[in-house]
Amino acid sequence: MNIKELRTFLTLCETLHYPKAAQRLSYAPSTLNKHVQSLEQELGVALFSKEGRHLEITPQGAAFRPHAQKLLEDYDSAMQSVLYAGQGADTLVVGGCEMTVSSGLVQLFSSFATRNAQVRLRIRNAANASVPDMVRGRDADVGIYYNIGAQRLSGLQYQPLFQEPIRLMATADNPLTQGGPWRYEDLAGLGFVLPHDDCPAVISILRCLKEREVCLGPVQYLGAVSLVMEKIRKGHRAVALQHSATGWFAAQYGLRVIPLAEEDIWMQAQVVYRSYDALSPIGQSLVRYCRQYAHQQIQRDPAHFLPYFCDAL
Repeated sequence: MNIKELRTFLTLCETLHYPKAAQRLSYAPSTLNKHVQSLEQELGVALFSKEGRHLEITPQGAAFRPHAQKLLEDYDSAMQSVLYAGQGADTLVVGGCEMTVSSGLVQLFSSFATRNAQVRLRIRNAANASVPDMVRGRDADVGIYYNIGAQRLSGLQYQPLFQEPIRLMATADNPLTQGGPWRYEDLAGLGFVLPHDDCPAVISILRCLKEREVCLGPVQYLGAVSLVMEKIRKGHRAVALQHSATGWFAAQYGLRVIPLAEEDIWMQAQVVYRSYDALSPIGQSLVRYCRQYAHQQIQRDPAHFLPYFCDAL
């Protein structure tokens, strides 16, 4: 067995869908089929079964899965140790929205840097919509990207992290943070202060308000989270929108969530890169660490973080 076969097997275990796994790994479905057949021939068992159009992992496949994961982790660790033998620090560039990589997920990158002291971790902020192009253009090794619903990212591979809801926030003295839950109609006349106009969270919430014919006050796009927060703190009727670690924003800026009696809009977070195999060992390590962090968040706060169910990319 080889590393590509193991990675194919583990990706299929997650997706249970050949086209989805092929898109994530940038392989042809026929290549994935060859990988699975090679593994099954070597192990002497069937790893997957098919009932109609549904792919299922067999008991033998389920038993092999943790061993395959351990083999892959050992391989990555070995490659990383060789890379750093006799060399200086490695630089890893991470791209993402300021709200995410420099604010809401700061604990993820801080803990990763602490565990990997030999790495120079550089964070590059951009509008969320620009992250895929940033990675494609090699301005970042990996990116943290949010979307709503299925979306194809041409030329990129990805690993799903989690889902989290969009939250509206305001200062503690805003009446909307002290009562509720409120309907969208109760937001009429409020001013919104937002970082970017092409964020899927912004587009989705404003679309919902428009569909209800809710007339807002002025909507401002300031381009930076720090400017948004400063504006919110100075404006009693202003509202910000967050989709990442709302507890962090509450602690840092004194904001509170506006409770809404509306169905949540869920954002899907994923870590994206050009090719997992082409990433440096430390880049691959960050991808794995992002997944571990996502699982921890889901277990720690299941009311806010959900598994990434929408895997239709």
